[in-house]
Amino acid sequence: MIIHWIVRPLVDDSIHSSSLESEYVDPLNEGLFVTDLAGSVVTVNATFCRITGYEPSDVLGLHLLEMNSTVQGDGVLEGVWGQLPATGGWQGEVVGRRKNGEVFPEWLSINAVRGNDGDVVGYFGIFHDLSGLQESEQCLSRMAYYDVLTGLPNRHLFNDRLRMALSNVRRSGKRMGLFFIDLDRFKQINDSLGHGVGDELLISVAQRIKSVIREVDTVARLGGDEFSVILPNLKDRQDAALVASKILEACQPAIHIGSHHLLSSPSIGIALFPENGDDESSLLRRADLAMYRAKAEGGNTYRFFEQGDEGDADSLTLETAFRAALKRDELYLVYQPQMAADCTEIVGVEALMRWRHPEFGEVSPNVFIPIAEWTGAITEIGHWVIRAACRQMAEWRDAGIPIHRVAVNISPRQLRAQNFSKIVIDELLASGLPGSALELEITESELMLYPEITLNKLAELRSYGISIAVDDFGTGYSNLARLRALPIDRIKIDRSFVLDIEADVNAQAISSCIVTLAKAMNLEVVAEGVETHGQLEQLVHQGCDLIQGYLFGRPMTPEVLNTWFHEDGAETQR
Repeated sequence: MIIHWIVRPLVDDSIHSSSLESEYVDPLNEGLFVTDLAGSVVTVNATFCRITGYEPSDVLGLHLLEMNSTVQGDGVLEGVWGQLPATGGWQGEVVGRRKNGEVFPEWLSINAVRGNDGDVVGYFGIFHDLSGLQESEQCLSRMAYYDVLTGLPNRHLFNDRLRMALSNVRRSGKRMGLFFIDLDRFKQINDSLGHGVGDELLISVAQRIKSVIREVDTVARLGGDEFSVILPNLKDRQDAALVASKILEACQPAIHIGSHHLLSSPSIGIALFPENGDDESSLLRRADLAMYRAKAEGGNTYRFFEQGDEGDADSLTLETAFRAALKRDELYLVYQPQMAADCTEIVGVEALMRWRHPEFGEVSPNVFIPIAEWTGAITEIGHWVIRAACRQMAEWRDAGIPIHRVAVNISPRQLRAQNFSKIVIDELLASGLPGSALELEITESELMLYPEITLNKLAELRSYGISIAVDDFGTGYSNLARLRALPIDRIKIDRSFVLDIEADVNAQAISSCIVTLAKAMNLEVVAEGVETHGQLEQLVHQGCDLIQGYLFGRPMTPEVLNTWFHEDGAETQR
């Protein structure tokens, strides 16, 4: 080795120069020192001085163990020095100290220098400053285990912590909760306002979620707008519900990014150990399924996993089959009449989607609508529903059946599409219908959270004469100031309030308040789920405008509804 041939004559000749020949040593970019046989420093190179901050005069003559470049008291060099005569060399990581007191990691290698007779005449040491390397390693480690955008643990670290948490709760016999969180309307915000705004939104949401969980909990960003929370050592189910409620509350206020005031609520799915699974994959899958149910029910809520979420062994087959249902003409629409409260005329109908599978038979909308939502098929199918409903309305008008309008349910995913307004207007024009022949129903929870760009879409559609109805009113949360500013025409009282309206004074009070509120805002009121004359009397007394329910007619195919209409079905159903 070249160092050996440079150092050996220096030591042999007892040369105590202040530095080695830099032309040979400094290109190594490593600090170098030489000691005599007794261990006193006889020379150092320029890189030694650059790394440690010491001048040669500061260290020359000092014993190796007294060199300030190495932190004393750790016992490492003492042990090394005692072994050198026998081993002839040593290398390893030690902690050094610069002249200014700063400590740093260094990789040190010490070797014996032998004279011509083979006896040890001194020692030379080479060391490398590891500070930059360790910083790089820490940076790489952080990039490997933490999300660069939010600083939260990423999927890799999350999986490690989930395995560890499960191992701990299995030993302790305690319970654990796992949340799967997806942000409502994030894709629309990201697409319409740009990824920069979307990133800022994710950072804000991450901070809000983290602010309400315990130190022992883990919140991670799994990718995109998906987050997950590990809650070890829960007492009961209510503990998980409390944390979910805190997350929803923390995410409720608008997030201000530049000139934008954004609302992006979370949909939270919850799986519990050991009730919902005892391994990582089972808990993750079931928390994910529960999240989709929360999203399908309007979002901005949490749902615990229930056995029905997973379905039976045919659930995957059912999902695959649904993807082809539209192409195979297995989907169809039925229509339920909406009557004037005085029962004098049929005012409109609500279009409801059905699926008849050749093997499974009639599949419940409660099963296939969530599938349509989480697979993304709801956008294409929603477009088909608008087209089919408009064409049916045109046929009824041509046949002289005086149905004023058809109501179509609009999913959140449909409304987020940039071309939604154009799709609706194009289908109206293609059917030759005026805008007044179509009504769009949107759930209360979704409508309250839409950013201004979505409300502008509704205002544009309403300018064509299309009416907007708030569906399931009373089951969400309404800011009255915001409700007043919405471009809406009708409010639909949810069937849960109509069900007990005959005997439950609370249900009566709620429906009465809804009617009073709507009248004050010049809105019509539609009551859903009316099945008895007692319910009808209560609603008419309160001032409800329109009635919909089995009392007047079940959802019917167009052919059956034609017959019902001509035979004065409204009277026969009463």
